[in-house]
Amino acid sequence: MLAAAHIRKLTIRRFRGLEKFDWLPTAGINIILGGGDVGKTTVLEAIALLLSPSNAAVVSESDYWLRDSSKEFEIEAVMALPDSIGVSTQHTFSWPWAWSGEDAIAPPTADDGDDKGYLEHAVFDLYKLDGVANSSWDDDIQARLRVVVKFVKDAVKILESKGVPDELPLRIRDRHGPMLETIYDHIAGLIFEVIFAASAVTKPYDHCWWIQHNSVWGELFNFHSLSGDAGKVVKFKVRRLLYDEVARMNDFANFKGAKIIGFCLNVMGLTVRTDNYDKDSRALQKAVLRWTRKNYVWLHEQAPRVAGACLVDGMSYDPENRRLVKTYPAVGLRREPHYVYLDLDPAPENAVGPTAAA
Repeated sequence: MLAAAHIRKLTIRRFRGLEKFDWLPTAGINIILGGGDVGKTTVLEAIALLLSPSNAAVVSESDYWLRDSSKEFEIEAVMALPDSIGVSTQHTFSWPWAWSGEDAIAPPTADDGDDKGYLEHAVFDLYKLDGVANSSWDDDIQARLRVVVKFVKDAVKILESKGVPDELPLRIRDRHGPMLETIYDHIAGLIFEVIFAASAVTKPYDHCWWIQHNSVWGELFNFHSLSGDAGKVVKFKVRRLLYDEVARMNDFANFKGAKIIGFCLNVMGLTVRTDNYDKDSRALQKAVLRWTRKNYVWLHEQAPRVAGACLVDGMSYDPENRRLVKTYPAVGLRREPHYVYLDLDPAPENAVGPTAAA
């Protein structure tokens, strides 16, 4: 049994004096030997930059290979974690990954003859639809997505028939105690992972909208979906998970949070509606718009690839006017493209990270 976390593989590209560095550390103590100014400290600082839970380091020009900031540096690690921290029991699609001896490999699916955890992995490969303009409505991936969404609806229907317990906790975690997981939390976690999987389909515009809005958000959050007491509890918990992921961007900019922001901006829009449509998600929409308004310019300057992950096809950043632009193409009765804008705040001077959303 693994007693402590350790790095199985470390990959560094274009960071300081290391143009390309690949390392497979052994378990236990590893010693890095070398002369002066060859990169020993750079390796350790790269690990620190990657694994710090709330790194506020300011990236400067000297952190880029040959001081060329037009080409971003990359630091990536494959980690082995002890069973005692409970990661292997998380309800996600990306765990547990296996170790081949050289790299991380995807977990087995039902097609591999192992149906354990099939539901958690059923839409893991939605990313394969990204950029596929002619994907069929009845292809295998979309069919599995519909099965998972139907499962969620059926599960919530059963909860409705049982009634919501009077003492059901709404918060996922007690601030002063262990996880307070209920069946409501498990269903909410499953919906969150479906949303995250759908966030990988960002283009083309029509296909992105079909997957993210019509197949997921519209089925579970709009059109009076899950409108009973149990459904409202589940949706509250999902919105909280989404908000927490966005708020985590205040600690460190990351692609997962960026994709969640992109999904929310796409399905809820850049402007707040005044009617009753999707009113239960209005607070989440306002929080996402507020975070984006305050932090996007800074994010674009400091981590342009992460900023780009916040935008799906049809959305763009207009730096000259400091705003995001959502373009609705000319289709059907709309003879001219329609544009919606979100004005952005300037990046704060001397900022070392995103500004926390108020």
